[in-house]
Amino acid sequence: MRSYTSNSNCQCPEGPWRKTWLGAMVLTLALLVGWEGTLRSLGHRPTVVDDKALWAAQRDRVYTDCCERAVVLLGDCRMQLGLVPSVLAKKFPGYRVVELAVQETSPVAALRDLAADENFNGIVVCALNARLLCKDMWDTQQPYVDYYHRKYSLNEKLNRFFSILVQRTFTIVHPQLRLDDLVVHLVKEGRLPSPYYIETHADRSRLADYSGVDLEAHRAYALGRANWLYTGRSLPSSVRWLEDAMEVEGWVKAIQARGGRVIFVQFPTTGANLRFDEFMFPKARYWDAFAAQTSALCLHFADVPELSGFDCPDTSHLDRTEAPRFTLELGKVLEDRGLLGAPQCMMASAPEAGREARCPCHSTAGARGKSAQCLHCAAGSARQSIHHKTALERS
Repeated sequence: MRSYTSNSNCQCPEGPWRKTWLGAMVLTLALLVGWEGTLRSLGHRPTVVDDKALWAAQRDRVYTDCCERAVVLLGDCRMQLGLVPSVLAKKFPGYRVVELAVQETSPVAALRDLAADENFNGIVVCALNARLLCKDMWDTQQPYVDYYHRKYSLNEKLNRFFSILVQRTFTIVHPQLRLDDLVVHLVKEGRLPSPYYIETHADRSRLADYSGVDLEAHRAYALGRANWLYTGRSLPSSVRWLEDAMEVEGWVKAIQARGGRVIFVQFPTTGANLRFDEFMFPKARYWDAFAAQTSALCLHFADVPELSGFDCPDTSHLDRTEAPRFTLELGKVLEDRGLLGAPQCMMASAPEAGREARCPCHSTAGARGKSAQCLHCAAGSARQSIHHKTALERS
């Protein structure tokens, strides 16, 4: 009896499989390109997903080489939307601008982390207000700090690197443009959604385009968010608040002791948001009291003519058309106070093995004679001398 369990003699029908697969790939590629073009023609832009891994990638950049200095931006969404790192870096060559602000959080945990980092001696520009200095907000950025120190591995770096390449290039991977969400929106509204008003870049900075949004709705949301943060909570008295806030001074001095600087900036707000903020935390009793006691430079937009007069369309954030100008004005204010300009050569070596900074003055043979040209190599402090000796030994 013939067995039918064996298929050794079975032959697959012949066909143009290679051409079929190639045709399918070409068709798929054409559809993707067409969809990408359609989204761009509607005004949608590529954007980078801002997550803990992207924050950690920026946190890793605070360690600079000789003759370059880090300017680290801390704060919340007002910093992300109001200050453009690329504009500041272009205006002040020799500075590496690092964006570490996180939306709807207090920067205290990140400031505390930099203060504890013996390898950091850069300039901190920290967007702050009285509410963010209340102690119940202090740990809101701690998950990002913990992720960087405990989970940010080489594998995470590589994954984030390639993700950035894709996200900054293609609109079709925008998180607001998922196909299922688009279908639902198309069914409900009869059209595709309007472009998302916030664009996130690979350096974690953001630009907000308020020209095509419902401003009344955005203003209501901004005021509602402020009301949620301020009311229904046990906020401290002005005396207790100042006592708590002055704990930050220890971290400020730790950074300053290594040659760094800390600048606290209250970004512009307008309209109902400004009035509500002044009602809850009067400037004279909170911000001014803190500024009078801290050794950090404190800049309140209302006190600095160059920083006042900016309009916030939603009463809380700057528009993409104003953010570059605000960046330049703040940069000029810091330059006038001797905080930006031609950077002195400083060292800030990364803590991991194999990433120690090396002074380029000793990177070539016979460069020892040139070392006097480098302020770092001129040995202005014991810490600089130690770094210099280490660089010489490894050259």
